[in-house]
Amino acid sequence: MTRKRKKISNRFESSLFLARLLFYFNAAWWLLLGVIFVYQMTRDGNGWTSVMVGVFFIVMIGSLLYGAHIVTEREKWAFFICIFISVANILFSIFGFIDFLFVIAALFDIAILGSLYALKDYYLTS
Repeated sequence: MTRKRKKISNRFESSLFLARLLFYFNAAWWLLLGVIFVYQMTRDGNGWTSVMVGVFFIVMIGSLLYGAHIVTEREKWAFFICIFISVANILFSIFGFIDFLFVIAALFDIAILGSLYALKDYYLTS
């Protein structure tokens, strides 16, 4: 079964590229944060806690990579999943361990929401 790809108009190409790029940058940022925090926790002797935090970071990175993968799908469900991923990451960044590094992650997510808002017509008029 093959799926037909709908032609992307030129006005959405740059916004889609920006949204995908922001998802990838945010995933790389969360990877850096994960390495830093898990390393600090294992150095301090927090064995199982560092494993649980590592799994949390892997889930966050995986969700961002999934968002980058589906952002070009011209379906309503992809739009809402990408928004959900961004809002969840903002909430995790703000209500978790407050640090300047997590504020940067929240700013990435706010930028992703802005680019998704610019793509609203791309998803909802399909």
